[in-house]
This record gives sequence, structure tokens and C-alpha cells, in this order.
Amino acid sequence: MFIQIKLYCKRFLIILALLMITGTLCFIKPIKVKATVKTDFAAMYSYGVFYSKHPDLSSRALQYRIYVPKNYNSSISYPLVLSLHGSGERGTDNKSQVSNPFAITTQLLQKPNIAKYPCIILAPQSPNGLWSTAPNQYKNNSFHLNNCVITPELKMTVELVNEICTKYNVDKNRLYVTGYSSGGTGTWEAILRYPDLFAAAVPISGAGDPSKASLIKHVAVWVFHNSGDTIVSVKGSRDMVSALKAEKAKVHYTEYQKKGHISWIDTYASADLYAWLFRQDKLGELPPVPDVSPATSTNSKANTNRTSQSVVETNVVQKTSFSDLNRNDPSVPQTRFLQKHNSKDWFHRI
Repeated sequence: MFIQIKLYCKRFLIILALLMITGTLCFIKPIKVKATVKTDFAAMYSYGVFYSKHPDLSSRALQYRIYVPKNYNSSISYPLVLSLHGSGERGTDNKSQVSNPFAITTQLLQKPNIAKYPCIILAPQSPNGLWSTAPNQYKNNSFHLNNCVITPELKMTVELVNEICTKYNVDKNRLYVTGYSSGGTGTWEAILRYPDLFAAAVPISGAGDPSKASLIKHVAVWVFHNSGDTIVSVKGSRDMVSALKAEKAKVHYTEYQKKGHISWIDTYASADLYAWLFRQDKLGELPPVPDVSPATSTNSKANTNRTSQSVVETNVVQKTSFSDLNRNDPSVPQTRFLQKHNSKDWFHRI
């Protein structure tokens, strides 16, 4: 008898517990999980193929991608950013050069940059990844421009820039060029060969010709490099900065105190870089661009007063970047991206 009562009590408690749980759940509001939408930044660029008009290049084509602001207004002049990729993005797929998540082609389209700095972005693709024929440019520091022949890709790129300037309302006083690794060296060569074309340049992990520094002393330049770069020696950047400072040029230098070649992750993620870049104008430095919402985004050059630019002293900084992370750790987003694209070349190529 006692055992039966104990069994009935146990069953009663179980049923009571279930009823309490069920009743409690009835009053719990369902949790709404907000789905995250991954932006395909490469899809924001249009495809293009450029055929050179130079007699010696008439049979060659240059593939490129171009980003034009969604609310492009032909009555407003826009700055143009030319991006020269590294050899890790070389090829003929006309996509790799805008697929690097750490490059300026992606970072400029992130919020709030896309609203704050409306601009046209031009990203050509080099089949061999070389924008310069500088001998030993990846091992022996600087080079002599007189010993180099301009690459067809760089020549066609400049020709393409001029054509884009006629097709769109581009502010020719605000043409900017940047590149990393082989594109960093290409950035140096671009402004050295065409010193009157660009208002500003951002060469990253590259090298140039210090003997020609006087040609570009009027160009605003911000140089970036890792101190322990074993692929492109930091001396290449140091030599150029020293030569430019000797010319009292408008140069800014940031040297990361770290090993490895990849210094562009920190660079292109910097809000300070874009705040500086979009102030550069051949007619004089512009005031800072105010924060704006996408709905009120306007030409940052409108109604601005120009000020003179001074030489900025060297900045040496130390940050944690992808080069310090475990490249085999799948929990790291950057590692997953590289593994997905089977791209150890991103570390070893230039």
C-alpha cells in the first residue's frame, strides 16, 4: 500500500512539473534571430575591358573593374582612386583584384566610408601581377628607374585613367593611386613616370627610385611598411621617405614594428588613412570631410577652403595584424577566407 502511494505521488509530481513547464513556455515570447546578410563587394563593381590606342599596344587588352557611386550625379565631380593589386590577385578572371577583403577595393565600400567618401574606384588586373620591371625590386631595396622599361599594364592603366576621366565627371585634381606589394612598387613607378597626374599616393610594402624624388616632391605621399618584411625590404620605403624629406616633400611614413610582408590589412582598415587621402587636392589640402549619412552624402569638395599641407613626421606603430595570427586556425575569419580560396600565395607572393 505504501509503495503504491509513493508511486502515485511520484507520477503526480512528474505530471505537475510537466504542466508547469508547459505553462511557462506558453508565456515565453519567441526570440527573433536577425539574419546576417554578407555583402558581395565584388558585385558592386562593373566589368570592363580596355583596348589601348598606343600603336605598340594595339593588340593588347586590359581587364578592369570599376565602382561608380549608386547615386552618381554627372553634375558633381568625384575623386578617383586607382588600386594596383599584388601578384596574389594576378590573372585574367577580372575578379580577384576586387575580392581581397583587406584591400582598399573592399574597405572603401564598408560603412561609413561608402557614405562619407563618395568616389570612383578603378581596379585593373595585371595577368602577371607586375606593374614594374624594376630589377631585384623584391630583394634589393630601391631601384633606378632609368634601368626599367614601363610595363604594358602600367602604360595601359594610365591610358585607362584618362579615358575614365572623360567618361565620368572626375575631379582631375583629386586622382589618387595606391597599391600593395608589387602594386606598392607600381604605385611608386606610376607617380615617378607620371608626376603630374596624381594628387596623392599610398604605396604599401614597395620600393622606388630615391634619385628621382625631386620629380614627386609636390605629390602627397603616405608610405607604409613592416620593419621585418623579408620579401620587400623596408629599406625600399625608408630610402624613398628620406629622399622625399630631403626635398621637403609632402610625405607621411608609417612603419609597423612587426615581421612579415602583409602590412596592408592594418593600413586599409585605418580611418585616418581615408580622412587624410580625401583631403588631398593639387590646388591645396582640403578641410576634413564631415560625417554624413548615406541619404545626405554629397561631394566632399563642395564649399571648402584650402589650406597648405606640412610635412608629417615618421610614425612608428605596433598593432596586431593578420601576420601575427595562426594561419592554420579555422576559427580566424581571415584564415577561413585564405583556406577557401586555397591561397597560401597571399602570404608568399608579392
